Amino acid sequence: MSADQPLPLKFHAAIALEKVLRNEVAHQFVKSGLDVVIKCYLSLMSEFDNDELVDAFQVVMKLFKNDVKPYAVDIYKHMSESYMKCIKS
Repeated sequence: MSADQPLPLKFHAAIALEKVLRNEVAHQFVKSGLDVVIKCYLSLMSEFDNDELVDAFQVVMKLFKNDVKPYAVDIYKHMSESYMKCIKS
């Protein structure tokens, strides 16, 4: 899900990633780059209002529930910005 990829490709990669992460080897591999994964999801969720994407992010958060503490501020910031957008519209 690199920044130079087209949005539809990043979207489908994000949806597929949560399914791939159920494999323990993939889970451990992604764990080392969790910060990049979270930033990608938050960026995509800022661009797309899509329940499937949010559901995939929730699964990722559950799978890495013991590792997301350092990213809590970024996640909270995204959630509060999304909430403010919702209220304004």
